[in-house]
Amino acid sequence: GIAEHIVVADESRTGKRSLCITSTRGADTSFFTEVKVKPNTEYRLTGWVKTARLLGARGAQMNAHEVQKQPRGSRTNALNRTTPEWRRVEATFNSLNRDELTINCLFGGWGKATGTAWWDDVALHEVEYEAVIEAEPEVTGGNPSRGKKIFETHSVAACSRCHAAGGQGGSIGPALDGIASRKSKDYIRESLVEPQANIAEGFQIEVSPMPPMGVLLKEQELEDVMAYLMTLRN
Repeated sequence: GIAEHIVVADESRTGKRSLCITSTRGADTSFFTEVKVKPNTEYRLTGWVKTARLLGARGAQMNAHEVQKQPRGSRTNALNRTTPEWRRVEATFNSLNRDELTINCLFGGWGKATGTAWWDDVALHEVEYEAVIEAEPEVTGGNPSRGKKIFETHSVAACSRCHAAGGQGGSIGPALDGIASRKSKDYIRESLVEPQANIAEGFQIEVSPMPPMGVLLKEQELEDVMAYLMTLRN
């Protein structure tokens, strides 16, 4: 088809000029430029488009040619017929393994169109995603039932593998029956978070094999285990 590609000064959205493509006989064409990009990176293509008596095919839109076959595509919304006001369009896509992309201002697009379309403020930006960090839930008072379950079943802390309570558990470390009657709450907490600080009587070792529970357990889990241990009285 036959079309005119011109830079005009009387239809700009910002600045002094815009791109105009017009055809009376019908055309499937584009104005394009090649840009350097980072491979495997998210990009957003944006621009402003308006049309006049644009009929046929898809109309007026933009795309990144080499990556248009990815599932979400790389094309912006298409405008046709008459859109007298500038309208913003955008598309977000991944550059895949490319280090260069062809950015098209498409007229017609997969078929011929007649009429006129204008493009202005076309831009390609790398997408920067802000990390969303979920706040830890507020720590409440320890729950002995939850603490007992953590003591017996937590796959990483593995408390019952080394310590026995109620006749169940290992014997690598001291049995904890009656611990709340023998030791203070501060002593028990310190033994959980700093195992090297207090080596139990009868276990004459220089270094405790127990890891610090403050690293392995969340703060709420630690409170729950503490609540359970404080129920172990004679």
